[in-house]
Amino acid sequence: QRLPHAASGASISVQPWPTAGLGRPDADAVAEFEALQAVIGAIRVLRAEYGVAPGQVVNVTLVDASPMVRAAIAVDADTVRRLAKVGTLALDTTPDGASGTVVLEDRTTVSVPLGDLVDLDKECARLAAEAEKLEGLVRAQESKLSNAQFVERAPPAIVEKEREKATAWAAQAVALREQRRALGCPD
Repeated sequence: QRLPHAASGASISVQPWPTAGLGRPDADAVAEFEALQAVIGAIRVLRAEYGVAPGQVVNVTLVDASPMVRAAIAVDADTVRRLAKVGTLALDTTPDGASGTVVLEDRTTVSVPLGDLVDLDKECARLAAEAEKLEGLVRAQESKLSNAQFVERAPPAIVEKEREKATAWAAQAVALREQRRALGCPD
């Protein structure tokens, strides 16, 4: 209270604790923030999926962006650039060459051209090896599940868990094969 300024009442130490406003949250602001989170998350997923170095700047294209994504990008493009290490952020252009893509729930397609970011031959080989490994695991699970003794003797919960593993691995293998096709890898 003794600092050189105009005192506006009693000391802060005796003021009541502040309370949160009782107003409703701004639904549009919340939706824009969620759209921004989805775009940044998709870019980060693509960076991790293709092994892009953390400091490497990527270019991003948003195709068929929803109105909410457009609004979020119009306001916070710099935030996307900073949080996802993005160089250029383009709307409604078609990416050239091989690119990694993620389609968001609102059908916005987030695309990262992979040209200079990854060695396509090595990436194709890595994806093929990973898919083959998963397919081998699926074959082993199917063999295990086709064994009548295992199915009869194991508790039903264990059998169901093994079936879920096989289904998940098969889905991952299909996703990796799709990723290879998207990159233009030879079969």
